[in-house]
Amino acid sequence: MKFILLIIKVTLVCILLPLKAQSTELTAQEYEVHKINNNVYILSKVWNENTKINLGVVIGDDGILLISSMMKSNAASLEAEIKKLSNKPIKYVLNIAADTFHHHANEYFASRGATIISHQDLMYQKAYTQVTFKDQISLPMGEEVVTAYYTPAHDLGQLIIHLENSNVVFMGDAFRNDWLMFLGQHGISGQLSGLDFAISLADKNTKIVPGNRGNKVFSNIPGVQKARKTMLDFSEFVGKLYLRGLNIDDIAQHESIHQMVKPLEGYEGSKSYLKDWVAEIIETEYTSAYPLTLAQLENYVGFYQLDANSSIEVILENSKLYAREKGKFSIELIPLSTTRFDFKSWTQDDHLEFILSSSGSVKSLLPVISKESWNNNYFKPGERVKL
Repeated sequence: MKFILLIIKVTLVCILLPLKAQSTELTAQEYEVHKINNNVYILSKVWNENTKINLGVVIGDDGILLISSMMKSNAASLEAEIKKLSNKPIKYVLNIAADTFHHHANEYFASRGATIISHQDLMYQKAYTQVTFKDQISLPMGEEVVTAYYTPAHDLGQLIIHLENSNVVFMGDAFRNDWLMFLGQHGISGQLSGLDFAISLADKNTKIVPGNRGNKVFSNIPGVQKARKTMLDFSEFVGKLYLRGLNIDDIAQHESIHQMVKPLEGYEGSKSYLKDWVAEIIETEYTSAYPLTLAQLENYVGFYQLDANSSIEVILENSKLYAREKGKFSIELIPLSTTRFDFKSWTQDDHLEFILSSSGSVKSLLPVISKESWNNNYFKPGERVKL
């Protein structure tokens, strides 16, 4: 499994290849500015004709809080756009998700005095972090209190950010109003829990702000409920077809699958990527794990060292194993045998191979990464000895 590809797929596919748009002439309007009140704005970065990404600006008494820092190459233009709204300094940057375009410019704003606030999972991504938290954090910003909640929706480090006084909920990539959402390694249950939590924060007047968006800047409770139903129905139908014996290509081309998502605004631009959504659903929801007891799983927990600069940690949380290395990755492992553990949420052959002693204890692990895989940027070759 190519775990960096998950990041690339989510970043590139979800936003329809915005990085490619950077190499072409930007549209005349680089940012759309949507005023909620005198202190809160939604900015939409215009990548191309069909792709816009929302971020938030909250103006406090002595500074500004920025929700998502976007790409480093766009940081100066974003900073200039914000100065049109207020001359106050950017005091905080709140990263709403692990996807690159939400944190790539962190160092730029940190160098100008901003404090970078992220969920603790971002320590295991190639992201610049300063202050991290586990469950939730609140920041007073003048007339507004900004509260960020962790959610297992979408992928690592995903937040739902509530501006109670302004009645706005920012969801990042845990919600989009024009197309399907990538599930991430927490699967459909994680995605639905995020949508449900956002609904619980909202009333009929709440502006619910997606990360990737279509023509509508924000949505509301009925819009989120519609997206929830579409995502659940799609996931369940993919499962039914898969259990009938259809492969990924057949499912992605199935007429009923297309009829389910055809009403969505982003269908024409994204239908060619349906195979990616189908593959992820099969990986997260319908891959059978090899049965291991809790005591057996605990045998794999520990640090596995290649050298002084490379050590993979395997942890056990809620009866599930995770492999992680700071600044590189954190991924759930699916046991396919007592020695082979697949990376959850992407259908590739990359995996971890554990080496056992004659008594059955774990001695070491070996990352098995294909030559063409982007994971080679994150996994040094070689066997890692358990400490």
